[in-house]
Amino acid sequence: MVTYFNRKDLVSFGNYLLSEERKVRFEESYEEFMKGDFNPISPEEAMESVHHAEVENWIESKRQD
Repeated sequence: MVTYFNRKDLVSFGNYLLSEERKVRFEESYEEFMKGDFNPISPEEAMESVHHAEVENWIESKRQD
């Protein structure tokens, strides 16, 4: 399957990457991992990269708008 994104989509995704929503997701994930016997990377380190799950999270947030 091929998905095409226009400029508006790319700007929207860029805004998502800079959003508080994204930061909160990383912080919540970090807290959950800390409850277990894991050694996760910090939210700040995780936010330095873009992951496939973030594209999926962004697409899902667009569906909810």
